[in-house]
This record gives sequence, C-alpha cells and structure tokens, in this order.
Amino acid sequence: MRVGSGLVFALGAIAVASGCASGGAPASSGRVSAAPVSPTGKVYAAGVSPRTTPFSQAADRAIAQAQLGLDGQTQYQAALSQARQGIAADSGSNPVHFFVGGSAAAGLGNFVLADSMWTVAERIYPAYELEIEPERENAWGNAFNTGVEAYNNGDAAAARREWTGAAQIYKFRPEAAQNLAILLTNAGDYPAAITSYQQGIASVGLRPNTRVLDESELSDREDARIFMLKNLGELLLFTERYEDAEPVFRAIIAADASDVSAQANLARVLGQLGRASDAAEIYTRLLSSPTLPASELMSIGVALFQSDDFVRAAEVFGRVAQLQPRNRDAWYNQANSLLAAKSWEAIIPIGQRLVEIDPLGSNSALILAQTFRELGRTNDALAALQRAEAYPVWMDQIQLQPGAQQSSVSGEITGNAAAQGTPVRIRFIFFNDAGEIGRTETTITAPAREATQSFTAQVAGQATAYGYEVLN
Repeated sequence: MRVGSGLVFALGAIAVASGCASGGAPASSGRVSAAPVSPTGKVYAAGVSPRTTPFSQAADRAIAQAQLGLDGQTQYQAALSQARQGIAADSGSNPVHFFVGGSAAAGLGNFVLADSMWTVAERIYPAYELEIEPERENAWGNAFNTGVEAYNNGDAAAARREWTGAAQIYKFRPEAAQNLAILLTNAGDYPAAITSYQQGIASVGLRPNTRVLDESELSDREDARIFMLKNLGELLLFTERYEDAEPVFRAIIAADASDVSAQANLARVLGQLGRASDAAEIYTRLLSSPTLPASELMSIGVALFQSDDFVRAAEVFGRVAQLQPRNRDAWYNQANSLLAAKSWEAIIPIGQRLVEIDPLGSNSALILAQTFRELGRTNDALAALQRAEAYPVWMDQIQLQPGAQQSSVSGEITGNAAAQGTPVRIRFIFFNDAGEIGRTETTITAPAREATQSFTAQVAGQATAYGYEVLN
C-alpha cells in the first residue's frame, strides 16, 4: 500500500448471514398469547387485545396465498387494502389491522410503511411484539438474501436498496448495515457509509425480546462489531473527522489492548486534535519494543507519515525493510517519507535499492531522479529517467489486499517500451510476519504505449507484504 494513497476497502468482506428464513408464516390475527411476558422476561402492559374481523381474515387469506407464490404482489396489495379498510372501519382502535397491514407492506418491500404499521400495532397492544418481532426478522432475511443475490449478480443498486430496507425493518442484526456500509464505501459515499457502520455497531448492542441469543451468536456479533469499528475508524480518519474517530479507536483498544494498528491510529488522531504529547507517548511506547513484527511497524509508519512526522516514519519503514528486505512497500514508503522530508542525501541509497525491487515502478524511478536533480546531479537524474523509459511496461497503483484464505495484489499496467501484445512475466512473492507464504507467476500482455489496464495476482493464505521480480 502506498503511503498517502486513496482509501481502499476489500469488497470481499460482504457478509452472508446464516439462519435467515426464506419465507414467512401466514399472519396470525388475534392469536397472541394472553400472557404478556417475553422469553427474555419482558413484561408487557395489557393494552387493547387484537380482535379478528372480516377485514383481518380477508387480509390473512391474501397473505397466505402470496406466500404460496400465487400472484404475490397482487395478493399483498389486496391484503394491504383490507387492512386499511379495517383501520377506517374501527377508527384505528383494533391493532390486528395494523399487524396484517404491516405484514402486507413488508411483503411488498415497503419497509417504511411496514415499520410504521407494526409500530402502531405494538403501541395499541404491546404484547404484539411477540409476533411482530419474528415477522420483522423474516422480512429482514428475505431482503438480506435478495440483496446478496443482487450483489453476486453485479447489481449494486438493487443490493443497496434491499440492504437498506433490511437494516430498517429489523434492528437486531448487523449484517445488512455492514454490507451496505462496504457497498457505500466502494461507491465513494463516505458519509452514508459512516452512518451505516454506526447503525450496524449500534445493532450489535441491541437484543431481541422474542428469543435469547446463544453464545455462538454473541461471538459472531462481537466479531462483526470489531470489524465495523475498524472500518469506521479508517473512514473517519480518511474524512478527517478526528473527534468522532477517537472513541472508535479507544473502543477497539478496549476490546484488544494488543492492537498496534488501533493504537497507532489513536496516536495520529490525538496529534490531529492538538494533543501532541499524548500522541508522542503512544508512539514512543510502541516503538520501544524491539520485537514488533513487520506488519505492526508498517501500521505505525503509516500513522506517522499521515501525521506529517516524515523523518520518524522513514525510520520505522526502514525497520520494516530490515525485517523483510524484499518488501516493496517498505522501501517505497521509506523513500516517499524521506522525499516528503526533503532528506535528499538519505534518499539515494534507499531509492537505488527501491528501483531494484520495484523494477517496473515509474514512481519509484521518479523519486530517485528527482533526488539527483535536487542535488544537482543532472547526469544521474537523466540516467534514472532513461532507465524508467526502457521499462517494458510501467506498474503502479499497486495495492495488497489480504484475506484470511486468499490474498491478492492488484494494480495498473501502462504500456511503455514493449510492443503491444508482448508478454511480460512477473513473479510475485508474498510474505507474512513469519516469512514467505507463497509465490505466483503471472503473464501480463503489454498494452499500447500509454494505454492502461488492470492486473491481479493471487496467493493462498493471509499475506501482509509482497515483492516482485520481472522474469523476462
């Protein structure tokens, strides 16, 4: 990952919920238990009990036919019409009509209306929650699964619509809000993504009243909370909402005091908030450990760079390069930090090593050329530029995307000296903190000069760093 590059989130983190109902049970007008106590021990006020009417019975029949697949939209519309007629007939005093109306609206995908109708039903008869809450979760499941299907088919707009509805109709599951936030992030709608992450995190703290969550569910929800907190924190940093970011990173650290990345990001936030001494204390404590692994040092280096502490960032990236001598990003980030600090003499040995391990990187060659030019070494600057001009293709915008089961490197190839169609063989080497985890070779077909195309190379396992070499 290049220091200062744009924010990138892996869309592969889309969640697939387990245990989602695929279809709903028929509405059950007037069949709520007389005992107003939930499985979690919530005691309900008496309220006005639902009473079956010809309107509610007709709505029930229409909903049942819709759920059997018999002209669903028409049947749900008919059920909603019956519910509205019932509401008008009894001046809205019988909660059963709001209950079946909500079920019909949910079947139509009108979750705003469904939510409002079910809310009124519960206000009139609080114990209706015992039936409405499962109905809400069922509607959530249908919308969530439809959104996953749309996403897998490449229809981001439909996925966004379905996950928005799912998050609205049922507040006790975070997956829809999490997926929606990822989708919004990749669409560049950061304010909406932030709001969606906040909603998803809030939902983890909520508990349904109609069932008790088991230990497995609670563990999954906590994992989702931490995942969303980390992505939310990155978004808040990227959008410079530092006051909002501070409690987010503190929450991550409270859950895992060993999370170096969160501590480094907290230090960056504190520095941006004018609390330089607090930030320095965190950095000093983190860097005092001689055994920090390369991946954690990278996190600290990025935070220092983004805090404009370029000299210390370069020192940290240098430590990474010592631990992983073929880590392309460590050398690039170190050179880039020294460039930002205008430490021209210090760049030369770093830049010379960088162009060796980034043999197609035009930006790496330019860093070295600019350094020579700043030092008045015109011939050396010209040689560095000529070297870059001889590259068969240029490879830039390189990003590592780690995953638990599979990691990938992607980037952009620009045509240069090689004739269009020339094969260029590249070997990528992937590392984690323990060492090399795998290699993969890929052949890139050179595009026309100055034309661009994307590339991706993958390896099994979770990589935290990479290097590459040109084989022909």
